[in-house]
Amino acid sequence: MTRSTLIERNGCIFVEDLLNGAHGFDHLDVVGQEAFVNHVHLEGRDRKKNADSIISEWTKEMRANWKGRVFRIYRDVNLDEIVIRFHLRREGVPNWCELGIEITEIET
Repeated sequence: MTRSTLIERNGCIFVEDLLNGAHGFDHLDVVGQEAFVNHVHLEGRDRKKNADSIISEWTKEMRANWKGRVFRIYRDVNLDEIVIRFHLRREGVPNWCELGIEITEIET
């Protein structure tokens, strides 16, 4: 499972382990960059438990280290997998998604 250490780079918040393996997202806006990098595909019988665990870790770190910010966490449940991702909510920048999947806002 990916460690949840969050870091800030160029005004974006990323999961450090996910950022280290990511490429090809520089042309996206800041929300797109975060949503692209900060996503995990979970498969297998424990996918719901693993998604809950990762989201819990993200939430703890967001609340502990990123005061005064609002994050959006997305959970897209499909037949064979669950995809989770997050980004900061920003004034004047559209969110990654508004409808069709579970969205949780974390106010820190």
